[in-house]
Amino acid sequence: MAKPAIEVIASSTALNAAWKRVSRGKLAGPSAFRLGIDGESLESFAQTLETHLMQLSSRLRSGQFKFGSLQPFLIPKSDGKNRLICVPNVGDRVVQRAILDYLTPKNGGWLANGVSFGFVPDLGVPDAVKLAVKYRGTRPWVFKTDITAFFDRIDRKQLLDRVRSQLRQRSLHPLIESAIGCEILAQSERMRKSLKAMDIREGRGVRQGMPLSPFFANLVLAPFDRACTERGLAAIRYADDLIFFAASQVEAVELQEFCLKQLDALNLQIPALGTGSKTQIYGPDEPAEFLGVELRLAIAGGYEVAISPSHMQKIKQRIYSYGNLQELRMRGLDVTRFGNSLRSSVAAYGATYSYCSNSQDLLNHLDSWRKVTMTSIVKALGLDPGKLTADQRWFLGVD
Repeated sequence: MAKPAIEVIASSTALNAAWKRVSRGKLAGPSAFRLGIDGESLESFAQTLETHLMQLSSRLRSGQFKFGSLQPFLIPKSDGKNRLICVPNVGDRVVQRAILDYLTPKNGGWLANGVSFGFVPDLGVPDAVKLAVKYRGTRPWVFKTDITAFFDRIDRKQLLDRVRSQLRQRSLHPLIESAIGCEILAQSERMRKSLKAMDIREGRGVRQGMPLSPFFANLVLAPFDRACTERGLAAIRYADDLIFFAASQVEAVELQEFCLKQLDALNLQIPALGTGSKTQIYGPDEPAEFLGVELRLAIAGGYEVAISPSHMQKIKQRIYSYGNLQELRMRGLDVTRFGNSLRSSVAAYGATYSYCSNSQDLLNHLDSWRKVTMTSIVKALGLDPGKLTADQRWFLGVD
């Protein structure tokens, strides 16, 4: 007879595997010392790892475990607004990761429905974009949109209903319901005002930053994906980003009505179609932006994938942010961590967009932007780049 799911989650094997995923690549960086609401950090958790995991296992088996409040962080976006990330305590992250590992089928299961590509095993952005190019080859009109404030407007009651009907592991239901109900602990008046301005409300939505949040997103939007499949639409969804392909402008306009109707049933919305909106219709000759790349006409015919000029600019600004000492201090990147972080960031961008037709252009830009960033740091330290010796320039990475 199979063990109850809670027994599997609480096992030392599951919790150790979850810890490795949660801590991977972070123990050597500044995030290792960031305190959760309970005063614990990744670094301190790791010092007495065995004791912590044993305590988690005991509380899970006895039914005494509950998720705590979330620590909020505001991340500046390129448009001047903030993105809210809410981080659970370290132990909570480990438990959520163990639940996620248990619930996610190795082959994708119901998650791999042909429409959703975000947070699905063995699928990712390159897979979504590859299918998008294929679709556009026969259906050149594009309708693209995203769901307005998706995570913060998820209907918790609908999500709970989906959990109870979709997930048969009943021993996990109380834990999952506890995760859905996690709220932010706003400890400053500034944070409380920011949350109010962002229309973040208690009792509504699922907070980004929890390991289970992406799983909840796919669970909520499963009926939408199913409606796309049943209608035979050329549709791709990556979290809350949506793109559809049509044979005509009339069909593209009809897709807007389809999205409005299907999402309204989930108490969700998309922005109105218009200039500057995230909801757009692109004609066959127009580049269509999706997930930071654009689907554009190729010189040889058909369509190709390229990094869009706007996204290239965003990457540039992110690299340049390493040249600001105040920014580095906020991120905890001192001289011992700065170089590795910058190199890792440059390498990650190069690898992420290696499938794009203009990937070599990006690589050339990245090298140039890195040198500009290093020169900015040299100047910020009161040094004159023009007076550096060849060895000094090599050491500081400005050549």
